[in-house]
Amino acid sequence: MSHKFWPFWHSHKEMDRSRSTQDLVRCSPNNHNAPYVGGMFNKSSCYVHPGYVHRNIGTTSFGTGYFVQENNQPVYEHREYYFLVGGDVSFRPFMQVAENLRFKVGCTKQNRPIYIGTMAINGQELSGPVVDGTCFVNYNGAVYFDKYNYKILALNEG
Repeated sequence: MSHKFWPFWHSHKEMDRSRSTQDLVRCSPNNHNAPYVGGMFNKSSCYVHPGYVHRNIGTTSFGTGYFVQENNQPVYEHREYYFLVGGDVSFRPFMQVAENLRFKVGCTKQNRPIYIGTMAINGQELSGPVVDGTCFVNYNGAVYFDKYNYKILALNEG
C-alpha cells in the first residue's frame, strides 16, 4: 500500500546542485514555460507567501519569483525564495476538494487558512495564495483575483 505525503519547501539556492526539476510542483502540466510553485518568507509574517517562479529560457537557472503579500500587493524576489518539492498532490477545481485534503501553508493574522491555488491568466495557469475563498496571483505587476474559476493544491485521493 502506498502512503500519501505532503510536499515540502526547499531553498532555490540549492536547486541547481541537489534536485531535479522533476521533483518540483508545477503550476500546471499544460504551461509552455513551466512555472513552478514557489514561496517566499518575509519579516512581516511567519508563513510562506505562495507564488510562482519561471526557469530562465535557454538555461538551467531560475529567474524572478512572483508573489502576493498579505495586503494583496505584488512582490518580486530574486534571491530568497523556495520551491515546493515532491508530494502526492495536484491542482484541482476548488469546489471538488474537501478542506482536509487542501495543502495549507499558514494562517492570516485573523487565523484564516491560506492555501495554494492556480488561476488562468494569459494562457497560463499561475499560482498564488487562496484566502477566504479567493485566489490571488501576481502577474505583470498587478494582482489578479478570482473567487469562482481557480484550482487548489490538494492531496491526491485513491
